[in-house]
Amino acid sequence: QHYNPGVLNETTWFRRKVTSGTCQEHISEAVKVTVVKPITMNFVSVQQSTICSGSTPSVIIGSMPQGGTDQKTYRWEMRTEEGSFEPALGTNTGLNYTPQIKDKTMFYRRVVAGGPCGENASNEIQILVQPAIADNIIQIAGQPVICEGTAAATFTGGQPTGGNGSYTYRWLYSTTGPNATFSPAPGQSTAQNYTSPAALTQTTWYMREVVSGECVSN
Repeated sequence: QHYNPGVLNETTWFRRKVTSGTCQEHISEAVKVTVVKPITMNFVSVQQSTICSGSTPSVIIGSMPQGGTDQKTYRWEMRTEEGSFEPALGTNTGLNYTPQIKDKTMFYRRVVAGGPCGENASNEIQILVQPAIADNIIQIAGQPVICEGTAAATFTGGQPTGGNGSYTYRWLYSTTGPNATFSPAPGQSTAQNYTSPAALTQTTWYMREVVSGECVSN
């Protein structure tokens, strides 16, 4: 009278045929048992996984998952390095996701649901946020006002902080004003400090550009 089909690996239709003596057999309506495969191929990736504090993170791209039903739902989650996952800020129900946090390192993942097999969580993506460069301060040795043709200007650059802790320098100068376009300074212009290789014959503005990881300061 009853039937247990056991484990099914594909969608199957069942019906029951009843016979009794010389009476015509009776066939029931078919019953469909839909078999849904577990959700797989749920991966996320990002083009740029390290940013400087304040920069806009890249969009995290989600793959097209397989399995489940045709009506899948997405839920993006985030966590700190030591924290638990919670709903990600902003629009967090799409195939892809744009992180909203720009000043703290965070981890992200996508949870896909659809069907009786339960949810599937993707791999985690870390967006590493480097602190903005600070303390990029330069001082001139001597007087800022000198006589034409006087000895070269010497500048001392402070030790910057932020970025990834490793720094490269580029000294720049302009002879047309502090808001004009600056060009690479002549001579050895990639050290922490800078000395102009020749005497100055016109008023000149200097600044130091510092690069560390994904961060730039000048």
